[in-house]
Amino acid sequence: MMIEKIQERICPLALISTLVLLTSAVVLGAQVRGTSGPVGPGGVRTTPPPNPAPSLPRLQPGPPPDAGGPAEEIVVPIYAPRPLDAVLTELKYFGVPLSYEEPTWLSPDDVAPLVNFPDPRNQRLNPNVIGPAPASLLLQFQVDAATKMHLRTPIDQLLRDVVARHNAAGNPGEFRVIDLGRGQGYSIVPVAAKSNGQMVSARSPLDVRITLETKERTALESFNALTVAVSQASGMPIVAFEMAMGGVISENHVEPVYKFGANNEVAREVLTRLLYQVFPQKMAWRLYYQPRNLQPPQSAVSPLGQRGRGGQASGPIGPAGGGFHALSLVPVSREIDRSQMTPDGRGRRITGVMWPNWPSGGPQ
Repeated sequence: MMIEKIQERICPLALISTLVLLTSAVVLGAQVRGTSGPVGPGGVRTTPPPNPAPSLPRLQPGPPPDAGGPAEEIVVPIYAPRPLDAVLTELKYFGVPLSYEEPTWLSPDDVAPLVNFPDPRNQRLNPNVIGPAPASLLLQFQVDAATKMHLRTPIDQLLRDVVARHNAAGNPGEFRVIDLGRGQGYSIVPVAAKSNGQMVSARSPLDVRITLETKERTALESFNALTVAVSQASGMPIVAFEMAMGGVISENHVEPVYKFGANNEVAREVLTRLLYQVFPQKMAWRLYYQPRNLQPPQSAVSPLGQRGRGGQASGPIGPAGGGFHALSLVPVSREIDRSQMTPDGRGRRITGVMWPNWPSGGPQ
């Protein structure tokens, strides 16, 4: 089989990375039809409107079917602060929801100043800002040689193999792959992180169980309620970039409402249910941990430098030190044509991946 070596990916680590993800999510938010309900005293709507029939975006036809034939092996050397997240970026156009969740980084060995990472954009950052330390990882998988748009390696096997390589290499954190079921894809979640030189058990904030009162809420209200409940149950602040939820509007600019709640359920399962209820397009997520920054000199204190958690010369690490998790959404897309694609990956055509029979029937 032919082996194609792709140029080594060097992914920048910047605090705005989650905002970039959300910019695309806003554009692809669900559009639904609806009317406002009766308005009571003080302008409060007393009877929520029923969920209206969806007005789905026009989509391009999918890629040509896999015609069989020879396979081609793709080899991608990765060097990035979040190598497993970089793996998901490489696989993002195969149409599968792929999510990533981080633990609380507890050891100075697992973090590094962003300006030390070899990307010119990071040189403009405050030298005291830190993030996960970069690490190397090799991604290998097979595609059809004719179009390179169809995975020949089963996605679950691919993910488990690359996570096993990550764990064996001693990269920051140990992870596992969970199947979210019913067509909702996979999430790479933490199981251990280093603390005081030892690997200790770790988990994602989305592993906690939460309870939410079942009532009518807008999408944004539901999203806020979920993140507040996760913060309270995990003891870890969650910064949720909510702009994507603002894309859920009706044609007459009235936000639809949804009956939504949870009864002692795993937060991750509650999130997947909310995303299905709100978006006709499949969605994934990223849950990053932002460490506290290195303690800056007194003459160089800035608002950014004051926030967070530190490295070798710092004080407490972890939640007590001011770190937080940042949750953002990622719309799922499928590559449909690469005839105009340039060597740097630009010019490819993609389309959104929709839930079949949305909103009836539930995830399949």
